[in-house]
Order: sequence, then structure tokens, then C-alpha cells
Amino acid sequence: MPFLVLLFLLLPLPALALPLPEGLALGETVMALEAIDGDTIRLQTGGELRLSGLVAPKDDEPLAEAAKKTLDRLVRGKRLILAAESAKDRFGRRRAQAGLEASGTWLQSEMLIRGLARVASAADDSQGIKTLLALEESARQERQGLWADRRYGIRKADHVPAGRFEIVEGTILASGRGVGRTYLNFGADWKTDFTLTLDGEASKLFREAKLTPAKMVGQKVRVRGFVILTNGPMIELSHPDQVEFLDPLPEKAIKPPYQSLFAKPGVRTHDHTPQPSCPGRPACPAGPCRL
Repeated sequence: MPFLVLLFLLLPLPALALPLPEGLALGETVMALEAIDGDTIRLQTGGELRLSGLVAPKDDEPLAEAAKKTLDRLVRGKRLILAAESAKDRFGRRRAQAGLEASGTWLQSEMLIRGLARVASAADDSQGIKTLLALEESARQERQGLWADRRYGIRKADHVPAGRFEIVEGTILASGRGVGRTYLNFGADWKTDFTLTLDGEASKLFREAKLTPAKMVGQKVRVRGFVILTNGPMIELSHPDQVEFLDPLPEKAIKPPYQSLFAKPGVRTHDHTPQPSCPGRPACPAGPCRL
């Protein structure tokens, strides 16, 4: 990254100082030592805190250094208030919303406002998601940080690279069923086109949110997650907050004319075999690459 661009990103911005959202269950106070990257903090206890609800650039990704330095300036040597803490992730990191004890400033909001992170919630840590998405949208409209870099742009469903976190827009053309899974197809050939998949637990959460496959077919959506290459590019959905509907949902499911191009709902139409590793990343035996 050119030095002047990095310097600009690290200059102080007008302080919005958004506080932690009301209604979050407040937890303990911890001491931050330093930022490990743009969304992970090393604690005085020796453990790590993963800021829930977002993902920042890492390693050799564009703006990774700017994200790390910005978070480090915010938290180094300061006490943090944890809120809405979830279970530790598979790397043993604590996950929570976090604010500065002295000012109450919400750290997740600071990174999103600067355009140095994207919203990335999980099934058990989606509290405050609407506010986070609004902050991300504002930064995107103003081309802050990573939103000025086309490599972080919103992808169209007909061109989705695998092996990294992406935000994708497109129209769900059809749904299908596999063994214990539901598939939402964005193209006529599921073997090569972009697909969303839901396991039984995720399908239950979508049904509870009144989002059945039949109701989602024909809808233009914006979806986010880690893209794996399983035949075509695929995102595995774990909860409804990964999907934004860009048009009003119909009261009843409407079967579009192109639904007949695909196998009928209830018939197994997929046989995806996940690849063992992500392109350009070390193999992760327990699942997708570390975010």
C-alpha cells in the first residue's frame, strides 16, 4: 500500500464515539495488551478476544496492516468492557462485543465506520446486527477504507472467487434438497454456479424466521460468508442474518417461471464434496480458514 494512503487511513477521524448498543448483557472488564490483527486483541490474561460481528483484512490481504494499527491505537493498554459474550471459538478465543471502559466507545462500530472491517455475524452472536450493517453501508457509500478497493467490492453471483470472505448479490433462481441439506441455486447449473447451502440446524432457524426456500426463490439478496469451492462456489449459511433481502418479500411464496428449469423441491439435486483446503490458504482440518 502506498505510504500516503496508509497514513491517511491512520489519521484521526471525527469522533462519532458510538456507545455499546442498549440491551446487550454487560460482562466483565478486561485489559487489552495489543491488537493481533484488525479484529483480534491479545489480553493481559494471555488469552485472545475476537471482536464478534465483523471480519477485518488479515495477513497479506489489502489494508490488513491499516486495520491492525487502527485497532491497536484504539485498545493498547486500555480496559475493555465485554458485552453479549458468546462461547469461545474453535481456536479458544473469547468472542464478544466490546467497548472502551473510559469512554464506552463501541469498538466494532469504530472499525466499520473507518471501512476497515465487514459485518460477519454467527448464529450465536448476531446481536446489534442491524446497526452494524447500517454502519457498513455508510462506510461503503462513502468509500471509506477497504470500500475504495475493488477487491473488496460486492460480488455478482456469476463471478464469485473462492477461498475468502465475500459479500455476494444475486437472485435465487431455485431450491433443491440433498441428504440433510437445502440448496439455493443462483444459476442453471449447480455444478458450476454459485450456491447457498443450509444444514438441518440452519434450516430450522430460517423456518423460525419464516424464511422458507419456496419464499426465498425469486428474491434478489445480498449474502455474506466464507466461500468454499464445492463444485461451484458456495457459502454455507448458519443463520438468517447472513442474508439481506434487497426487495420486499412477498406474503406468499411465488413460483417463478424459471423454477421448472431445476429439479423439483424435495428431490436430491446436489452431491457436493467439499475441498480439504482453501486456495492460497493452509488446510484447515476442522473447517473453513481462520477468520
